Amino acid sequence: MRLKNNGPVPNHVTTCAVSSTIGESVPYDFKDLLDISTGAVYMVEDENFQVKCCGVISYWEINARSLATIYLHVWRRLSSNSYELVGFNTVTPTDVGHFEYSVPISERISVKHGDYIGWFTAGSEVISYNEHSSYPIMNRKFTGQTSFTVGDTLDWTTSRNTITNRQYAIGARTASGDTPTLNIGTNYEMTIDESTVVGTAILTLSVVDDDVSDIHTINVLSTDNGYFELNSLALETLQDEIPEATYIMELEVIDECYHTSTSTVTITVQNTVITIDNLPHTLTIREDLYLEEKIYDLIVTEATDIWYCDMLDTNDTPFLTRQEDAGGPSPDYAIYLNPWPQLDYDANNKYLLTVKCYDDHHTASGTATISIIKNTDPVFTNLDNSVTVDALTQVNTGGPFDILDYSGKVVLTENVLRHHASATYDLSITANDGYNTIGPRTLTVNINDINDKPVLSNLPANMNLLENAALSTSLFTVSVDDLDISDPRLFTATFGPRQGAKYFSIDSDGVIWTSAVHNIDYDYIESISIKVWVMVTDEKEHDEQLLTIKIKNQNEAPSFSQTHYSISRDESNESLSFPLTRYHVYDPDVARDGDVHEYFIDCGTNTSRLSINNNTGQISFRTDMILILKELDRY
Repeated sequence: MRLKNNGPVPNHVTTCAVSSTIGESVPYDFKDLLDISTGAVYMVEDENFQVKCCGVISYWEINARSLATIYLHVWRRLSSNSYELVGFNTVTPTDVGHFEYSVPISERISVKHGDYIGWFTAGSEVISYNEHSSYPIMNRKFTGQTSFTVGDTLDWTTSRNTITNRQYAIGARTASGDTPTLNIGTNYEMTIDESTVVGTAILTLSVVDDDVSDIHTINVLSTDNGYFELNSLALETLQDEIPEATYIMELEVIDECYHTSTSTVTITVQNTVITIDNLPHTLTIREDLYLEEKIYDLIVTEATDIWYCDMLDTNDTPFLTRQEDAGGPSPDYAIYLNPWPQLDYDANNKYLLTVKCYDDHHTASGTATISIIKNTDPVFTNLDNSVTVDALTQVNTGGPFDILDYSGKVVLTENVLRHHASATYDLSITANDGYNTIGPRTLTVNINDINDKPVLSNLPANMNLLENAALSTSLFTVSVDDLDISDPRLFTATFGPRQGAKYFSIDSDGVIWTSAVHNIDYDYIESISIKVWVMVTDEKEHDEQLLTIKIKNQNEAPSFSQTHYSISRDESNESLSFPLTRYHVYDPDVARDGDVHEYFIDCGTNTSRLSINNNTGQISFRTDMILILKELDRY
């Protein structure tokens, strides 16, 4: 069965009569010859082999020359040379010669006017034929296809067989076919709730037809409303909250042979029944509750109407049913405990509450059983107690201990406990269940492997160092106090300014050295106050102290940049000076310390003849010098 889209049906179709014959009515008369082809499909394109009505193939008759399986075809023309395979019956003759096959109802092929019959054998030919010039039959023959499926199309353009004088021994009979009906029968009544939403499929249709290959169309013949539509095989709603009423729709199913039947669908839209979806229910509460408290939400289903909920017999219970927020109908109803309920387990440890919810049409009720739990004090099950913690245990920051509120788990909150002086902590712990407090009880925490921190013990705050100290000079040896004698001691130093690292260093034994390369010159060093941050670590903890090395100036003797100077003049009277000599004197203390130079001469036995200005270094004669002087021009 196939379904067409809803639409108009043809207004006239010729229905096949019972035992209407297609092809040869006495096929066993044509038994003389057999085609030698193998794997060939045939179609007899002749008026006598054409279907003249609308119905089904109910019977086949052939003259068989072998017992091979044969596929009996029905072909439908699409164009002059293109045909579609409408259907086929698979038969195997039981005897050679005349063979009749009555098609089971479930295998009958639906046919229309203009269809042709044919056949196919995978091997050697089965159906015989007679040959005579008086047979004007057009036989189409096609080879090269090994199997067929219903719906296949075949182009016979190159297969217009010119053998027109063959009469094949095949015939078929038609029947009118079955009248289709809907699976709901002629009258169908159904009920839906007013809360049914738009697009809901409220009824699924199917077609009942013994002719399984028929194509059917389902139409809505009449309806008295616009709330429902037929969508393929489903009857669907067109809006939310369809008004409460009874609606009638008339449906029609028709096949291609115009076999028709109708069904009437009566749809009653009823009020949605209100329901309390989560009652009955059992719950427990504590005996020591004393404030108003919501203890259970009600889940109520009512899609369209206004509704309310109440509790029966509220005078005898400390409970009530009300909306969470007062002020009109609302879905937010719940069971509440009244304020100051004075619950007493010994007097009454169970309440059976009846809740009723209602709208204008229906009422729903349910029960809630509330059991009271007698209050008891919490109990420590593992205190007093003690635990041991390794000092290297890794945890988050904080410290050193905390307790998790709800689990009671005692946790470390410091990454390293090695620096703690105490090896034992007594934690005082209490517990509260919201109503009662117990304790305190003691948890003793013992810490193993506490580390003794290394401490720099002899580093002075300041030390003085004269400039030009010898290279690679040991200045100071740092001492460390650490009770953990097996711990390593690693020394490092950082300098401020950073250039200090060019002039000083510290070795693995804590010895501070001057540089082996760079001389410490007071007059040229970047800073005369070098800060040295000395640090020692045992790879667990560290100590750091500041040493300031102050570079002290050392007065340096002036020096001439040349070993010889030359001056000259003519002989003259006493006190006449020589020209002023431009001496090149190097003294780094002049610029920084303001040193003043004084000049002196030493000429041995001739010193008494000359004098020198101590401030300028200008040389003069002490007496008249008319004689020839010897070697007095070189000092």
